[in-house]
Amino acid sequence: MAVLLVGCSTDADDWDKKKQPEVHAGDDQVISTPITTVALQGKVTHHLDMYDTKSVQWRQSSGPSQVTLLDADELSARFIYPDQVGEYVFELTVTDTGNRKGSDSVKIIINTAETSTKTMVGMQSAPFSIPGQANAPAVFEMLLHFRHPLAQVNDSFTLAQPALTITYDINHNAMFDDGDIRFRVLQPATAEPLSPNWISDSRLIVESMLHGTLYQLQDHAFSNQVHTSQSKGSVVLNVKRLGWLGQAQGTTGEKTLDSVFAIQVNKTPEHSLQDAEQVGALLARVNEIKTDTPVQVAMMLSADSADYIPGEGVYSQHAQAVVSDLQDDYTGLNSGVDLTALIYLHH
Repeated sequence: MAVLLVGCSTDADDWDKKKQPEVHAGDDQVISTPITTVALQGKVTHHLDMYDTKSVQWRQSSGPSQVTLLDADELSARFIYPDQVGEYVFELTVTDTGNRKGSDSVKIIINTAETSTKTMVGMQSAPFSIPGQANAPAVFEMLLHFRHPLAQVNDSFTLAQPALTITYDINHNAMFDDGDIRFRVLQPATAEPLSPNWISDSRLIVESMLHGTLYQLQDHAFSNQVHTSQSKGSVVLNVKRLGWLGQAQGTTGEKTLDSVFAIQVNKTPEHSLQDAEQVGALLARVNEIKTDTPVQVAMMLSADSADYIPGEGVYSQHAQAVVSDLQDDYTGLNSGVDLTALIYLHH
């Protein structure tokens, strides 16, 4: 006697099991520059409990320029500071544990706005370069992401001293020497000790070793100030409009922008004819920074509080000009030093 079993099969041919993950890439957005990051928020629904998410992948399918995606394998992703305004389209694909795929796309339109980044330093009254802005000089920009709002960093600052050093190992030998370049945010020795602010009271210095001698570029406006880390025996070169420091602020209302510190370095500052050779050599080093150049970030606001990207004495290995500090490893009592990522780009 033959017995036919129906209604209890777990075979993958069952129609319901063939249903793809239902994917939603989020609502279309219209955003005005200047911005530092744009959030992408996807959702997925699995109609049968026996299936779960196996993998998530965001990709840029179109746009006027290629952007850098962060956390592209998570439903919550971001992309970095578009070089151009225009329409960008991103596709989200989710694969479930049955290897079924579902996809959806979202459109992000980036417009130019009249707003500007919040100024915090008198070196330059406004950012040199804003996406879509005409006649802006060529700049090298670094965006430092902190775990906490920058105001928290300012409030807990207690001593006038160097705050930040970003070193690019251009010659790939895991040390700062001839051929490399670094950027330092320094506190002047004349800073007001009662209410210091490591951003608004600080100055930008660009340093590089040339034939065994340390050369330092500084803005002419601050040539009469002595910095606490001005190296003995170094050669100081004064230029005009060297750089800009400030808190990044967009127009999207994202709270995360309160935790982004921007550094813009002017690649064509004014300088004297007698310093032309040395200044040109230092600026050439800036242009040699590539998307995969090893980099080290050291953030110190007091004797016992510090954080590093990727670690103390370690240079990063990366490919897309995005370096994350994956460990919550700051030392000391000042959590305001806690860095999460460095992003850099040439404009």
